Amino acid sequence: MSMTYTWKVTGIKVKDEVNAQGVTLPQAVCQTYWVKTGVDANGNEGSFAGATPFTAQTVPSDQFVPFNQLTEEVVLGWIKAVVVGHYEQHVNDAIAESIRINRLRNLLCRGRLRSPSQTRRLLSNRCLHLPAQSALTMSTSSLAGRPVRTSI
Repeated sequence: MSMTYTWKVTGIKVKDEVNAQGVTLPQAVCQTYWVKTGVDANGNEGSFAGATPFTAQTVPSDQFVPFNQLTEEVVLGWIKAVVVGHYEQHVNDAIAESIRINRLRNLLCRGRLRSPSQTRRLLSNRCLHLPAQSALTMSTSSLAGRPVRTSI
């Protein structure tokens, strides 16, 4: 299913850091916090919150961007350069799982699951773990009040 993604920086930590040239770079970004949100073709939304550390030790002083000149676009560029390959796939898979769980919770809360086969079909994903009691023997109302956990 196609997915549209958006990114947002939710936090930044800074500290003075000395680079390889021995120059102190004031308020260098050392930690970022971010959220990647996905929306599927049906408008269902899920998200993944991440944290990415950085160091200014290898940044030449003439290429250093002062904190007060940083934009979200620049910081997201740094983050996106790290969130690639298997890590990016992990993030996207977690977003898809978040959407699936949110959809299931919405269906359960609205009482739209009417048969064990509907419940079984929605719970068939390998990442969803239910309490020891079988989902097929539980009523949908008993599932609605239980927390749903995922393992990634």
